[in-house]
Amino acid sequence: MGYKEFYENVNLTSEKVKNLIDDRKDTLIVSNSSCDGIVSASLLIRAIWKLGGKATARFVNKISQDSIADLKSEDHEFYLFTELGTGYQNYSTSFFRRSGLYWTIGNFLLPR
Repeated sequence: MGYKEFYENVNLTSEKVKNLIDDRKDTLIVSNSSCDGIVSASLLIRAIWKLGGKATARFVNKISQDSIADLKSEDHEFYLFTELGTGYQNYSTSFFRRSGLYWTIGNFLLPR
């Protein structure tokens, strides 16, 4: 991925998150329980709260098909994954797309 594509993906994701904040949609931030994951989620949740949005953070040791199913059952309006890696990206994509939810991992944004 080149700089231009990365920049476009970051802008697209930022616009989506800003719209969620403006609409007061419930966002779940799911992150790795490592130092990097905790810092990433903390920065995101603090920014969302500061702008008046609603968000909750959840920290996991690893992501699995079962944990993705558990997260989906919580029925949030947006799922933001960070610092988890892309090992389950294909499963996550199909799982959340089927359910009609938005989700993002890294710099990917997949609309319903």
